[in-house]
Amino acid sequence: MKQLPIYGINAFLEPGMVHSFYANELKTHLESHQFVNTPHKHSTFIAILFTSGSGLHNIDFNTYEVRAGSVFLLTPGQVHSWELSEDVEGYVFFHTQAFYNDVYLTRKLDHFPFFYLQTNYPVIYLEAQEVLHFETLFKAIFEEHQGNLPYKYDKLVSLIDIVYIQLARLYKEESLKVNNQHGHY
Repeated sequence: MKQLPIYGINAFLEPGMVHSFYANELKTHLESHQFVNTPHKHSTFIAILFTSGSGLHNIDFNTYEVRAGSVFLLTPGQVHSWELSEDVEGYVFFHTQAFYNDVYLTRKLDHFPFFYLQTNYPVIYLEAQEVLHFETLFKAIFEEHQGNLPYKYDKLVSLIDIVYIQLARLYKEESLKVNNQHGHY
C-alpha cells in the first residue's frame, strides 16, 4: 500500500513566518500549493471556509459537498483531497496542537466536539447569515497573519478561539441535521 504524504506547516510557509501557524486566502493557497490536490495528510489542525464555489471534499474515504458556507475542520492524520470548481474562494488556516493548547490552561483543542469525536463529522454548513460573520473572522485571521504587529500571536490565538467557540455552538445543531439528512455522497 502506497504511503500518503504528510504535510506539516513548513511545506506552506514563506521564510521568516511563525512555524506553528499558517493562514491564506483559499484561492492563493490552492494555486501556490498544487500538491494539495492529490490525497494527503497533515500533521496539523486545519480549518477551511468556502465563501463561493462548489465541489467535493474527500475526507477519510467519505465524500462531502463543498458549497458556499462550508467550514471543514480536520485533525492531524486525516486523509483528504478534493475536486473544486475554478471559482472557489474562502480562507484556510492550519496550526499545531501546541499553538493553541500552550495558551489556555483549562481549555484544549480536544474539548471542541469537531476535534475530539473519533467519528467526527468534519463539516459544518453555515446558514447564509452566518457566512458573513465567519468570513469576517477568517479574514481577520489571514490579515493578522500577514502583518507583523505587536501581540500578533496572542491575537491569532484569540481569533481562532472565537472561531472554534462559535463553530462548536453550531456543531451540535449540524450533527443533529446530519442524522436526519446525510450530507455524504
